[in-house]
Amino acid sequence: MADRVKSTEQERLERLRAQLTGTGEPDRLVQALESGPYGNVLIGALLHGADRLRQGRTPTDLERLLLDAVAPAIPDAEIREWGRVYREVVTAQGRAALVPKVITGRSVGEGYAVADLRRDFSQVVDEALAAPNVRVVDAFEAAEEGSDSEAFIAVCKERKLGITAFAPPAEPMADAPGAQENTPDGAGGGPGVAASFRVKLVLDSFKVERAVGDQGGGKDEIYWTAAAAGQGAYRSEEFGSMKKGETRHFYKTTLYDAPMGQFVGVAIQCWEADQSSSEWDTALIKALREAAASLETLLLIDSFLGVLPVWVGVSFEIGKMFLLISEKLRNYDDLSAERSILMDFNQVARMHLSNSPRHRFTFDGDGRHVLKIRSEGDRPTWPVGTIEMTRFPLGEHENGPMAAVPVPLGWRSESAPCLVAHDGTLYAFFSRPGDQHLMISHLQGPTWTQPVEVGDFHTACQPSAAVRNGTLRCAFSDLEDDGAVVISDYDGTTWGPRQKARGNSWLYGPGLAPDGSVVVFRDDATGKMRVEGDGFPPTVATTGPVTTSGPAVLFHQGRLKVAYRTSTHPTIITDTVEPGDRNFPDYPDWENDMYGPDPWNDDTEHGPAAAEGGGRVYVASRSIKGKLEVNSAPANERNWMMFLWLGWDTIRMMDQPSLAALGDHMYVMYRRAEPA
Repeated sequence: MADRVKSTEQERLERLRAQLTGTGEPDRLVQALESGPYGNVLIGALLHGADRLRQGRTPTDLERLLLDAVAPAIPDAEIREWGRVYREVVTAQGRAALVPKVITGRSVGEGYAVADLRRDFSQVVDEALAAPNVRVVDAFEAAEEGSDSEAFIAVCKERKLGITAFAPPAEPMADAPGAQENTPDGAGGGPGVAASFRVKLVLDSFKVERAVGDQGGGKDEIYWTAAAAGQGAYRSEEFGSMKKGETRHFYKTTLYDAPMGQFVGVAIQCWEADQSSSEWDTALIKALREAAASLETLLLIDSFLGVLPVWVGVSFEIGKMFLLISEKLRNYDDLSAERSILMDFNQVARMHLSNSPRHRFTFDGDGRHVLKIRSEGDRPTWPVGTIEMTRFPLGEHENGPMAAVPVPLGWRSESAPCLVAHDGTLYAFFSRPGDQHLMISHLQGPTWTQPVEVGDFHTACQPSAAVRNGTLRCAFSDLEDDGAVVISDYDGTTWGPRQKARGNSWLYGPGLAPDGSVVVFRDDATGKMRVEGDGFPPTVATTGPVTTSGPAVLFHQGRLKVAYRTSTHPTIITDTVEPGDRNFPDYPDWENDMYGPDPWNDDTEHGPAAAEGGGRVYVASRSIKGKLEVNSAPANERNWMMFLWLGWDTIRMMDQPSLAALGDHMYVMYRRAEPA
């Protein structure tokens, strides 16, 4: 709770000495400052720079940056005394609690500069990302579960500090020159958002789930402060007589108002106010402004690591520095909880388009308050043809609609995409607008990597991919060879030469069996399905029924299963062909084959996707209304047992989807259509 009297400089110096010698009383600050070998490097650089300043040395660029950041809150004479206390502790003990050896091992004559920080910062980032009060939230977690879990909230309460970063779903990719513009005004043309897109974040309201007074003592009055790089500092009005269950709205609301950039980062504090003084208010606001400026500068300096990890590392270190200083400067106000939040374009969009409770942030400290932040800037949109993903858990489900959240990746494609699981992650193939170059990306942690070109291959149709003998295999309709069906293998470094099938498929892409041993495609010469690969006649390819789509292929229990759109009725049929056979069955054999979708399913104008996972076979397609529909049955049964409208009103597709199972989820990738 709040100090009853304002602390003096001598008291603050005594507290600092206790922290550095490790003799202070255990409290939340000690837990917050617990670190590994490189933790608290900015606190150390500040104290080392203060001592060097005291002894007449010129501070390094980093030391000066930190000294300037805290100058509005700590007078120059006092910060020099902080340096003296630090030097006395290091001289007496050879070390100092809280401060890493990379700092304490330096003499007064050896400063710690930005170049030194850049060298050490990968270790700082690693420690920050491993901290229990740091959470990187991927796009699916943010959409399905929100940013906070009770376990995360609990550890943030223990340490008085929480860092949350919303990872972008994908690295940006530009269209090739000459690509047709298809981006509405104000839309993000990919994860690299249009420069004109403006973000305005406002503090809407907060709800009291546990009042500060519930823990005993003090008046129950709180206020909020915040800072964002380039935005200065924010301080709310005070809210008094707060009670459990009460919701209060902010009068002063604007938190951030500027062009989007790649991310928006804010630091927000919830305070208990007993008898706030204008002196403390002014010092706090100035300190926040300078801390935000420091954060922005360091992000730019160390951007070689990537914006998100650098922001996490710097925010973690700046946050701990702020905790240390605020504890030492405590007078009538207490910091209840502090959180730093990094939002990507998709998180801003979720906050703009949804009123879901998942987009609120819990500040659990002396009290527990749930803060609602609202987006009032430009309306986020994505172009038609943008690749999106969704997922659903494997297993049995009741028939009917099932919730699913679309996650836009931001890339545009001139073909339906292809998705495949390999080596514990997901890979995506698609056609780049402008030159139809075949592209590939893979999921690395929470984010898809920046797409790169696949060989010198070009296609305008949906490609297909599989894993053949432990390596990736891709099949596609070759745009530069009259739609010849081509297969290429990846050796881990380069894509191999074209392996051509006996036939062309100009209108529809081919389908690979999951083990890559068989390729199925619609032959332009006959309009019928053609099968080539292991176990099939080497001289005469198997031919099958007339189709008006590309196929989706499964290889299950020694039998090839092919899902396709019939030419006589716009629905999906799944037929079986045995290796060694030359033809698909003329009529479906109910003992061997599976049908899909159910007769009461919507018709479709596009081909299906098929995959196996969790002991079930899945077939997905786009309905005439653009909805994503999924059928499934146990893999060893002969009839469809499940029918779902996936996402219902949230998902609209242009054409055929792609499926891939990974872990306990089935993932779906598709091209976005305009909402119905």
